[in-house]
Amino acid sequence: MLVTGEEYPVSASNQFLSTIATVVQMSILAFIFFGQTILDKMGIQAHPIMNQIQEKKFFISIAVFILGNMIRNGLLSSGAFEIYFDDELVFSKLESNTAPQMDIIDNLLQSYSII
Repeated sequence: MLVTGEEYPVSASNQFLSTIATVVQMSILAFIFFGQTILDKMGIQAHPIMNQIQEKKFFISIAVFILGNMIRNGLLSSGAFEIYFDDELVFSKLESNTAPQMDIIDNLLQSYSII
C-alpha cells in the first residue's frame, strides 16, 4: 500500500487574493526603500510621515514582510486533512471540523487491513 500526502487545493479566489497580497506587500516594501528617491525624481514634496518611515524603515519592512506572509499563508491554507482509501473518502476534517484522533486513524487502518 502506498501512502502519499499532498496539499489540498484552495479556491481560485484565494489563490488570486494571495497573488494580490504578494504584489501589495512587494509594492509597500519597494516604496519603503525607494519611495523617497522616486518622489524626489518626480519633483513631488514628500509627506512628513515619509521621514518617519525612512527613520524606521528596517522595522517597518520586517513588519510588512511578516504580516504579508501571515496573510498569504492564511489565504493558502485550507485546513484540510482528508483520508482516502482506494479513492473512497473515509475521513474529512473539512466535513467534521475536527482533526482525527490517533484511535480513529488506527481503527481506519485496521479496518482496511493496513496494520
